[in-house]
Amino acid sequence: KGFVKLAKEAIWYDRGDLKFGTDSGKIEIVNTRWEEAGIASLPPYVSPEPPPEGSFRLLYGRCGFQAHGQHQNNPTLSQLIDENDLWIHSTAAGKLGIKDGDRVEVAANGTKGTIRARVTDLIHPEAVFMLHGFGTDVPVRKRSHGKGLADHIFMKGKLKEWDRAGGGLNLCESFVTVSRAA
Repeated sequence: KGFVKLAKEAIWYDRGDLKFGTDSGKIEIVNTRWEEAGIASLPPYVSPEPPPEGSFRLLYGRCGFQAHGQHQNNPTLSQLIDENDLWIHSTAAGKLGIKDGDRVEVAANGTKGTIRARVTDLIHPEAVFMLHGFGTDVPVRKRSHGKGLADHIFMKGKLKEWDRAGGGLNLCESFVTVSRAA
């Protein structure tokens, strides 16, 4: 139970006796129980839908010192990054008249918010990206309240779209529009 903080010697497990919780006791690429239940173990790849014209696929992620929501009101970490930016490809930004550092409006499904643009070539032209965990509306979080934009407000209905085999949510199938903020 728990974990080993510090050990004097390496801990090795005998792989010969290692068993997985499958019928065969091994890693199974194709699971007969899933197949019998109508869940494809290894379905063929299906390309995601492209963004609608004038929209971008909304991607989100974290940076090295973020730990889910733990960084939001942390006095040390809030000094490292105060607010998130929206990464947008330079070609897409140019077509929209957006320059690096401009405030932009992100909108989808009747929801909108503003965020600072980070114009870069380090993202796909059909996508935009923002760090997760910002835009909190909890007033007691004095260091993070009202700073940045929350990605999840644009993902309406996506908790109902999940992969039956792996359990993954379909959160990166959200599309947004971006324009210069007024």
